[in-house]
Parts: sequence; structure tokens; C-alpha cells
Amino acid sequence: MTRSLLASILAAAVMMLIPCPVSGGTPPWMQLVATGPSARLYHEMVYDAGRDRVVLFGGENIDLLGDTWEWDGSSWIQRFVPSVVGGRKYHAMAYDSARQRTVLVGGQHSSAVLNETYEWDGNTWELRSTTGIGPRASHAIAYDAARERVVLFGRLLG
Repeated sequence: MTRSLLASILAAAVMMLIPCPVSGGTPPWMQLVATGPSARLYHEMVYDAGRDRVVLFGGENIDLLGDTWEWDGSSWIQRFVPSVVGGRKYHAMAYDSARQRTVLVGGQHSSAVLNETYEWDGNTWELRSTTGIGPRASHAIAYDAARERVVLFGRLLG
């Protein structure tokens, strides 16, 4: 992962701000881009190493969001795809590097806690499972490269 890409990921995670070096003291912050996803809470983002971009999905502002955005290191691009993934919050995402897929698990829609697993290949979301893990929200998942699996931890609700 390049140093500029790491800076881009930090920018995405900190409301599109990156440090701007100046002489003498703490660097001020400057806005990197003016357009992109709306302000939101409870969304998820993951770095897709195969395509060298950050993927953002869902969250909540006033309403639940079911939109997909990608950060390419310099700008946000909204991916207008027929979404089989409904708006949700408190979901978890990880990048499966062996299969080059972003994995999304669970979350909450209104008062319903969800147990679905979806995969994003850069073009479409595909429903992969609706059974097995039980409804989950506010949990975490991570990719275990040594075992080539996504590992889930936490919250079982519903």
C-alpha cells in the first residue's frame, strides 16, 4: 500500500481532511474534496486492495442509507447499482483478498436485526447467505489471511 493511498484512506475516515505540512509547529488541516457521500453515522468502510480503493456502504443520517461509494485516492464516486442490500446501520465489512470481494455482514434496518451476508465485486452486490450466523448488529469482522477466511466477533441480537 503506497504512502499516498494511506493518506487517502485517512482522508476518507476523517471527513475528507488530511494534514497540510507547514513550517513551524502543528500542521493545519485542509479540505481535500468538496463532494462525496452525505454526512452519516453507523456506516462501514473497507479498503479493497485488489482494486486500490476504499468502499463505503450504508449508515444513517435522518434515514437509513443503502448507497455504495468508492474513494479512489483523489475523489469519491457513487456507484449506482441495483442494490439488493437494503439500507442499514451497525453492519460490518471486511475485504477478502483471496477472493477479491468486500464482505458485508448483518446490521440493522429499522427495528429488525439482520443476518444476511453480501459480497461486493466492484460492480454488484450479491446475496451470499441468510442463515448460519444469526441476526447481528454492532459486531466486527476481519479477514484472516493465513486461513483465508472472514472471522466474525460479537453481538448476537434478535
